[in-house]
Amino acid sequence: MSADFKAQGRVILGFPPPHDFGGQDPTLEHQIQDFCQLTYGVKFPMFETIPVRAHNTAPLSKTLARAVGGDYPTWNLHQYL
Repeated sequence: MSADFKAQGRVILGFPPPHDFGGQDPTLEHQIQDFCQLTYGVKFPMFETIPVRAHNTAPLSKTLARAVGGDYPTWNLHQYL
């Protein structure tokens, strides 16, 4: 799938779930990255966890939320297109 997007001049970027949602996923970032690569064959770049909630939001999260009308993720699985 990421190759299809790359052919269109787009890139998928992956960020492990943040700990903003009650700390439900205490897994370390590198463990999540390894799991995604080994289990699902993820080939797109994976980055470190960033805060996504309005009270502690990273600049990238703010930019993405503004681009879609100010909506912040309400749970740990979220995507922007």
